[in-house]
Amino acid sequence: MSTKNNVPIEVLSSDLYKGLTTPEALISRYYSNYLSNCNYDALISEKYKNIIDNLNNPHCDYKERNFGKPLYGIPIIVKDNIHVKGFYNTAGTASLNDFSPFEDAKIVEAIKSLGGIVIGKSNMHELSLGATSHNFLFGHVKNSSDPSLIAGGSSGGSAVAVALGYSPLAIGTDTAGSVRIPAALNGIVGFRPSINRYSTHGITPVSPSRDVPGLLARTVKDIKFIDSLLCGLPTEIESKKRPARRIGLLKELFFTGADNNILSVMEERIEILKYNGFEFIELESLEIQSLNDIVSTVIGFYEFWPALENYLKTYVPEIDMETLVNNISSSYLKELVVNFMSPKSDYRIDDATYMNTINIERRDLIKRFDSLFADNNLDAIALPTTVAFATKINANEDSALLNNELVSSNYAYLKNTLPASNAGLPAITIPTSRVKGNLHVGFELNGLPGRDRELLSLAEEVERVFSNSTTP
Repeated sequence: MSTKNNVPIEVLSSDLYKGLTTPEALISRYYSNYLSNCNYDALISEKYKNIIDNLNNPHCDYKERNFGKPLYGIPIIVKDNIHVKGFYNTAGTASLNDFSPFEDAKIVEAIKSLGGIVIGKSNMHELSLGATSHNFLFGHVKNSSDPSLIAGGSSGGSAVAVALGYSPLAIGTDTAGSVRIPAALNGIVGFRPSINRYSTHGITPVSPSRDVPGLLARTVKDIKFIDSLLCGLPTEIESKKRPARRIGLLKELFFTGADNNILSVMEERIEILKYNGFEFIELESLEIQSLNDIVSTVIGFYEFWPALENYLKTYVPEIDMETLVNNISSSYLKELVVNFMSPKSDYRIDDATYMNTINIERRDLIKRFDSLFADNNLDAIALPTTVAFATKINANEDSALLNNELVSSNYAYLKNTLPASNAGLPAITIPTSRVKGNLHVGFELNGLPGRDRELLSLAEEVERVFSNSTTP
């Protein structure tokens, strides 16, 4: 069996089935990777040794119950806002530090039913309210390529875990870009599915109309394999020849203002894809930016408090919202929640404004994306996942460096990922190449809701072209 960290999950599964390795041997290898790189603050809790010891116990019935299942023996990291029975679920915040769920989240239940083994919970931006994975309680997650840089967030620990070989697969959550941003900044693949493709039951909420669990892995092939299993779809490789792919470019919306080096990488990759038969069409943005800004602000500020309040009443009734907010470790986040999300705030979004935004601006945003795809016969829209590279870790979680100027981290990292989240589009980020040494650039593709398989197949084609091309 290969000992490289980039062995496809399907190959690992086959090796385990053939007896070329064992679950305890495979997990030991990933444990070794963790021990060699455990100073990145990527995990909040882990049980590698306990699980290895249990698998070696002759009374353990895991192998008997799970042998032959597609994820038999495969270790998986889960973000610490997704319930896993037997692990605490902190959501990266002090008030939930001792909360131990009594049952698995639905997506974890599905992973376990396929034979997967959860071996750890990953660090994250506190309460998922940020794009850098700063965490003043559990430590700021460090970038896998350069520990002086941010990992991106909020699922930073999940991305770093995969990039450093703690596990071949991690599960995160994506509300406004929280899977795609850290995946892009750590040079791996991150997939945000369509709304309701995977259940959000048992996940600490941020914004229920946009929250989804997402997948992080080293390749699109791995993501596609796991998605097939979770959705009960065939896992065979599609062999039919496809017509030329048409990809839209909204340059005014997604490219303007991006780091010059990121733009250079994107243009180079677009030219490579053109050479390989892909067609790119430059399109107008159709007021998407203004609609997106309204939807982002209103939905984000309105939904957080009632969603989390209801979650606490259901799972942790001894903790109320006031207590939780008072115990937020980040002073910046505490001020954000108190000043803009609290029912007592003078800037609180009222019910009428929220409903109008959901029923008018958001629907309009969705229709404009639908029209772009239909009118131009698009397979996807391409964009740089972030407009800025990973910035240095510092005490200010709301700052980033963009073209040698300080900007808001929300602008630097959420600007390009928010439109897909707000319109409910499936999206995937694919690594391109490293720039200036250790800085990664993510190439993102957005598809239409419900057409996740088509998007994943396209992403697999793009990844294949990238892997066969000469990188700068």
